[in-house]
Formats: sequence, structure tokens, C-alpha cells
Amino acid sequence: MWDTLFKLLPPPVLLGLVIYSAVTFLWLQPLIERRMADLIYIPQCERGDLPKIVSRRPDPAPPVIQGPLPDGSVIPMPPAPPVEPPLGVQIISGLKDLLRGDDNPYSVPAGAAGSICGCSVALAFDSVFWRSHIHVMSLRTYTPRAIRHFDERVAQARATGLCG
Repeated sequence: MWDTLFKLLPPPVLLGLVIYSAVTFLWLQPLIERRMADLIYIPQCERGDLPKIVSRRPDPAPPVIQGPLPDGSVIPMPPAPPVEPPLGVQIISGLKDLLRGDDNPYSVPAGAAGSICGCSVALAFDSVFWRSHIHVMSLRTYTPRAIRHFDERVAQARATGLCG
């Protein structure tokens, strides 16, 4: 696999892509998210210009898998144990938490300090983290659907009630 990759792209180009991705991940994405929040989404939320969210019924509980006994009765099977995410996902999640920490100047939008709208925007950006990364990494030429309809995400985050 690596041989094919090195045949298609020379190592200096690959190194440049890795460095560009790291710079985007560590510096550009938090900066652009904060500016988008401060200039577009927090004022839009405070004006009340968010789309109305149609409440959906919660999904019904999945059926319990049952096993038959010799006498014809059935017993519920125990639920499967939770699956721990792979190590790579844990490392990237730890990096994300580190970036979102209190000591990072780009971590929280300026209006999020005591604002319901700021908190809602921060929750919405957390839900589209990787799609936002792709958006920023493409120099904002590719816009995923989640970013095009980001105001709906903010309205959903506000409707959850997690921000007060």
C-alpha cells in the first residue's frame, strides 16, 4: 500500500500534505470556526433568525433479541458490551479535547462565554468537526451539506436544552 502511495506522490509532496493538514487542524480550523461563529451564527441566533426545527418522535427502542428455551418460553438476551473506539480515534479525540481547552485562544467563540447562542454554536461546531476540517482544508472551495445548512445544526443544538 505504501509503495503505491509513494509511486503516485513523491515523499516531499506527501510531507507537505501532512504538514498542511496539521496546520489546518491545529490553527486554521479553530480560527475560522471562531470567526464564522462571531460574525454569522451567534448574531443570527441572537436575532432569532434560526430555522424552525420540527420535533421528531424519538426512535423506538430496538427489539430485544430473545432466545427460545426447550419448553417454548423465551428469555431476553443480555445487551452486547459497549465497543471501545479504536486507538487512532481516541488519540484524535484527545487532540480535539486539548484544542478545545481553556488555554486555547481559538477554542470558544467570543460570544459563548455566558450566552445560550454561543454555547449552541459551539455544540453545533463540535457535531460537524471533521466536515468542518475538510471544508477548511479545501480552502473553503468544498462545502459539505452540514456546513451549508449549519444554521439548522445551531437550531437543533439550541433546542436540546443543553445550553440552559
